[in-house]
Amino acid sequence: MTLYLIIIGILVVAVLVIFALVIWLLNNREERRIKNTPHYRHDVIISGGVDISTGQRAANDHRYFNGMKGNNNATICLQASPSGRLHPVGNSGALHNITLVDTVSQRQYGATFVGEIIIGRAPTGSAASVIAVEGDGSISSKHCRILCGGEGFFIEDLGSSNHTYLNGRMLTSMEVLGNGDFLKMGKSEFQVYLG
Repeated sequence: MTLYLIIIGILVVAVLVIFALVIWLLNNREERRIKNTPHYRHDVIISGGVDISTGQRAANDHRYFNGMKGNNNATICLQASPSGRLHPVGNSGALHNITLVDTVSQRQYGATFVGEIIIGRAPTGSAASVIAVEGDGSISSKHCRILCGGEGFFIEDLGSSNHTYLNGRMLTSMEVLGNGDFLKMGKSEFQVYLG
């Protein structure tokens, strides 16, 4: 009987040791993953600095920096509009054309806009220009927005349920949008033509 109790005790201790080892390995794996992942900082705001259009020192509260640690993509300089939303720095008063071509049906959605355009299933109630995409219920009503700044076009997800993908990568921050890029919203994929 005592031999039986000793064997059960050894087995219980062995199971506890194995369990503790598995928990330790899982925790260390998560720490290594976090350490090696670039982190997007939503709370970093730098005011003032150098005005990128003139190269002169600026000391105003209307220029913002938003970026990702360890990201080699272009940095997008942002400024606040009167509504409080951030926009790329530059002249956005010109008219721009956009055409989205559904890669499956070849259906085209086109619009002309100034500054920004909202894309979604039913983007109503906005002062901005809109493109309403029909036939895909997995697209959010206000899915994403495209903006024009001094250096080109930019795209940003608007907190959509099924995310926005640019050339196969899920958007986690504002990114540069190029002519001919592929944009996936919900179940639909579009090729983007800008002008």
